Amino acid sequence: MKSQWMQIPFACLQEKRSNSRYYWECRNRGDNAFVILQWTRHGAGFFELEGRRQPVPESTAFLALVPESSAYGYPAGGRSPWVFSWLNVYGDFGVSLWRGFREKFGAVLPLAPASQAGLVLQHLLQRVATRADTDRFQIGELAYSFYLKWWAQLEQPRSGDGSSLDHAIRYCREHFLEPVTIKELADRAHLSREHFTREFQARLGISPGRFLRRERLGAARSLLKSSPLPLDEVARRSGFYSARQLRDAHQKAFGRPPPR
Repeated sequence: MKSQWMQIPFACLQEKRSNSRYYWECRNRGDNAFVILQWTRHGAGFFELEGRRQPVPESTAFLALVPESSAYGYPAGGRSPWVFSWLNVYGDFGVSLWRGFREKFGAVLPLAPASQAGLVLQHLLQRVATRADTDRFQIGELAYSFYLKWWAQLEQPRSGDGSSLDHAIRYCREHFLEPVTIKELADRAHLSREHFTREFQARLGISPGRFLRRERLGAARSLLKSSPLPLDEVARRSGFYSARQLRDAHQKAFGRPPPR
């Protein structure tokens, strides 16, 4: 498909695979150069480049350049289906852009659905997959917007101020009494859950899950000492889903159940 601009004629909003027979070698995808962007929504697949196999878990995408000696697929022994979206980029300009993008950031990259880039990509996928817009220049413009937003997000954690991660850590400290999840925090940092957990641990010396439990337990113990509230209400007010969850966390942390 020859073009000087950027064309995205093919996309899929959701595909699901759960068998290791799902395996593609990019050097066997034809002679025309194009880019495959495949974005995991649930489960995990893998991407293999230069002999190195990397997992592609939830909220992560890979970039493959066709033709090249790379491969991707569903791992043998996978426990849950790999659910993903994908699109193909054609055109000399588009392929060149994404080749430079991969050279700078790598082939497997975080992409949170709630991030600005994630939201633009979902809009792009919707328009291409449903043929809602056949104007190739408008599609190319939307694809370029996604490219720029994703580039900006990936540069944020690499900048000296760490503003994206700092924002998520601050939110965690200010909202631990709410039923916030690790995935929500990772989305706020524009990182995959796995990448966010590593960065959080490196910054604070504790995993985000343990941090949330520690802060919630502190709040629960204060309420238990200062109020006659029943345990289920104490749990609700300190960020736990239930009295049982609070009881289990207290037992694990202190070796004994809460006093009521």
